[in-house]
Amino acid sequence: MGVYKTMAIKNANGDCCFLECKNALGLYGHNAYPIVEGGRCCNDCNKTRIIPERIKRLKKNLDEKLYKIATDKHEESA
Repeated sequence: MGVYKTMAIKNANGDCCFLECKNALGLYGHNAYPIVEGGRCCNDCNKTRIIPERIKRLKKNLDEKLYKIATDKHEESA
């Protein structure tokens, strides 16, 4: 599942959805999307896996949009 070679589950037991992580979720945990659809993860996995993946995807999306804008403007001026 997701971009990591990891075992992940949708959790209902109060533990992090990444099976190799042994941490508890704490009070609520964090949304593990986009790596685990419907999963909850601990603070550590949120900081080291989820947020970097979200930033990577956001940057890719932004780069694609900026490229499209630049190529559209270039075609208009040609």
